[in-house]
Amino acid sequence: MPGKHRFHVRTGDEEIVTTVSSVAPGAFLVDADGRTFEVLARGDGAFLVRDPEENTQWTVDLDPAHLPTEASCLGVATPLTVLTPQALAAEAAAGGPGSGAKGGSLTAPMPGRIVQVVAEPGAAVEAGAPLIVMEAMKMENELAAPAAGVVSRVHVAPGDAVEAGALLCELTPPEN
Repeated sequence: MPGKHRFHVRTGDEEIVTTVSSVAPGAFLVDADGRTFEVLARGDGAFLVRDPEENTQWTVDLDPAHLPTEASCLGVATPLTVLTPQALAAEAAAGGPGSGAKGGSLTAPMPGRIVQVVAEPGAAVEAGAPLIVMEAMKMENELAAPAAGVVSRVHVAPGDAVEAGALLCELTPPEN
C-alpha cells in the first residue's frame, strides 16, 4: 500500500476520517482526527499501535477481511465500517447514510464550513450532481443531489458554519 490512502471509519454513530501512509513494509503512520499514530503489522492479523504523543501502545486485532468489519482491543470487539473515497461517492450518489440526503432535501452529514455553493435555485439537477462543497474534518466534501429534481431553495452561502443535520438545499421533483 504505497503512498497515502484516505478512509472513513464508522463505529456506531461516529465517523472518523483517517489517512494511512506506508513508511516501510508493515509500518504505517495513521492520522485520525488530527492525531498521528505509529502502526506496525505483526503478521498474525494483529497490529501494534503506538501513540507517540502520550507514549502509550496497545495491540489491535482486525478482522482479516480486505477492509475490516471489526476491531478488537483489550478483548473488546467494535464493529467497523471502512469506506474508501469511491465507496463514499457511490453511497452519496445513492442517497445513502453518508450523503446527508433526506427526501427532497440535502442536509449536512457532519459539522463543517460551506466552501462553495454549486446549486442555483431553479436549476434542474440529476441524481448525484454536486450541490454543495463543505469542509469538514480537514477535508473538502462534495455533497450530491440525492435524486433528480429542481433546486427550489439554497439555505447556505460560502463561509457559513453548519451543524450536522442542518438543511443545506431543497429539491422538488422534476416535472414530467
